[in-house]
Amino acid sequence: MKIPCSSCNQRLEIPEELAGQTIDCPACNATLAVPALETPPPAVPQVQESAPQAASSKKSKSSIPKWAIASVAGIAVVVVGLIMFFPDKAVKTDEESQRPSPPAEAKPIEPVAEVPSQQSAPSPESKPVEPVAEASQPEPPTAEAPAISIHVAARYGNIEAVKQHIDAGTDVNAKDAAGWMPLDMVEEGPLRLRKKHTEIADLLRKHGGKTQAWFKAGDSIHIAAGAGHIEAVKQHLVDGANVNARRATRDAPLHVAALGGRKEVAELLISKGADVNAKILSGVLKGETPLDFAIIRNHTEFADLLRKHGGKTGEELKAAGK
Repeated sequence: MKIPCSSCNQRLEIPEELAGQTIDCPACNATLAVPALETPPPAVPQVQESAPQAASSKKSKSSIPKWAIASVAGIAVVVVGLIMFFPDKAVKTDEESQRPSPPAEAKPIEPVAEVPSQQSAPSPESKPVEPVAEASQPEPPTAEAPAISIHVAARYGNIEAVKQHIDAGTDVNAKDAAGWMPLDMVEEGPLRLRKKHTEIADLLRKHGGKTQAWFKAGDSIHIAAGAGHIEAVKQHLVDGANVNARRATRDAPLHVAALGGRKEVAELLISKGADVNAKILSGVLKGETPLDFAIIRNHTEFADLLRKHGGKTGEELKAAGK
C-alpha cells in the first residue's frame, strides 16, 4: 500500500501487514500512523476460497482460521524486525524506487578544436585582393626665386622679392661676394627706406636671418651688441671689457645696439653703467647719440627705453649746452 507522509508529503510504499501500526518516515523520520485496511488482507480470501472444499468436515473448518492467523502474525513479526534493523531497506519511498541507477563513469570530454570562422578561412577558389594603389598626389609647384638677388632686394627695400626668395628656399644667411648677408644689407641700406628695412629685417629674423656680426660676436663687445648676442656681451663684460668702449669709428656698444634695435642688450648695458647719451666722437655722425640711432632706425621701443633712462638726441643735448 502507498500512503503520503503527513510531514514531508512523501509517498511511502508500506507493506499491508503494517496496517494500523505506527512507523517512522524513512524520508523525514517523522512518526507516521499507518491506517488500517478497509478490506480484509489478501490472505484471508484465499482461506475463504478453500473453505467450500472443506465443507464436509467440521474439523477442517475450525483448524484453517487458526493457521491463517498464525501465518499473518509470523509475517508481521518478520516485517517489524526488518523495519527495526534495516529501516532504509525495508521501506522505500517513491523517489528512491524511481531513482535511476548511477551512470557509468563518464570519460573525459576531449576539447574540440576551434573551427576557424568563415572570414578567416578563405575559399580555395578565392584570390588574394591586391591593394589598390593610392592616387598619386601632384607635387605642389616649386616657387621660383626672382632675378634680383636677396641681398639687393634687402638693401633697396624690395620686400616682395625677399618673400619670393624665402618661399623658393633661398638661404637667408647666404653671403654675397663681399661677405655680406641679407640682414647686413638691410642695416646698411639707405635711411630713406628705414620703414621697409624694418619690415624686411623682421621677416629675415623670423626665418633665422643673422648678421655677419652675429657670427663674429666673440670678436668684440661692439660686434656682440650689434648682433644681439647677449651671452657674448655678458662674457665680454666678465672678461673686463669697458661698457663704454670706443671703436675706431668712435661709437660705443650702446650705439651699435641701437642700430639693430637690440633692446635686451641695451637693458644689460645700461644696468652695467652704459652712458645713454654717449656721442659719436668723429666723422659725419659726430655728436649723434644712441637715441638718434634708434629714431633713425625706427626702433620705437628701444627709443622709449633710452628716454626712460634719460636718453636724449644730439640736438637736444646741444640745445641744453651739453
